[in-house]
Amino acid sequence: MVNDHDATHVAVASGNCGAPKTWDKNTVPAGGSRVVIPASRTVPVQGQHDKARVNWLRVDGTLRFDPKVNTSLKVVTLVGNFKSTIEIGTEKDRVEAGVAARLILGDRGARDAAMRKRDPTTWAAACWRTVSCRG
Repeated sequence: MVNDHDATHVAVASGNCGAPKTWDKNTVPAGGSRVVIPASRTVPVQGQHDKARVNWLRVDGTLRFDPKVNTSLKVVTLVGNFKSTIEIGTEKDRVEAGVAARLILGDRGARDAAMRKRDPTTWAAACWRTVSCRG
């Protein structure tokens, strides 16, 4: 569905998704980015990342939303592979009252007829492992 060689950003260290040092290009993924979180990495969302949409995000490791602060992440396509974890709060560490944790599946925007014929979906989410949402 989404290939490593098409990625614009790959997590090279576990760390905040808003920190440049987390990513191979030493820049934070922006609108249109194609992002991979490898199996050995944990990337927490610790801020608001909903102004521009990431084209796709593939999680082979762990994507974790901080349950103590307002967080958001906007993606068009989200893929959680085998042995991956997408965590928005846990049984022991729930999203706190008065805090919003938002995973936004945004559309791709305007597309012409040829684009719709090649790929009729406007957004997608596919997860083959653990997705945890607790608030």
